[in-house]
Amino acid sequence: MRRDRPAEAGSHDQYAHTSPEEEGGTSHDPLGARPPVALAGFTLLAGSLVFLSYELGAEAGLFPAPVAVAVTVLALVTAGFVIVRQSRRTGWTERHQLAVLTGALLTYCWAGFLVQASQYGLHPVGVAIQVALVLGALALLWVARRRVSAVRRRDA
Repeated sequence: MRRDRPAEAGSHDQYAHTSPEEEGGTSHDPLGARPPVALAGFTLLAGSLVFLSYELGAEAGLFPAPVAVAVTVLALVTAGFVIVRQSRRTGWTERHQLAVLTGALLTYCWAGFLVQASQYGLHPVGVAIQVALVLGALALLWVARRRVSAVRRRDA
């Protein structure tokens, strides 16, 4: 369900649930929004392409800089297109939003190790700090998942 229209006066919920069809829109796919785990994986893949194109192209020189720029732009544009298109499909929920956030945050988690190693080496203090940051990110995702689940149970 989509949550994008203010609720009626006196409603217990801050937002009323509406579908694209109720708003005069259409669902682009009769199957509806893809499973959240697929969106998380897709976002992780797209973000990974951005980081790897820079690290392997511009930094390591394994391929020319214009190729790195093209891969980066293609990954970002494709990710934006897919996420916006999916968000307009029937069945898009807070779980899908969290999945996109999860994929992006996990990208930064693993990429932090890559940046740490390539820029500063594998110094134990730097690695320990990166591990602490990843654990903090995972805790944040855990809290967000619990809150999304609580909202779903309340609204059911």
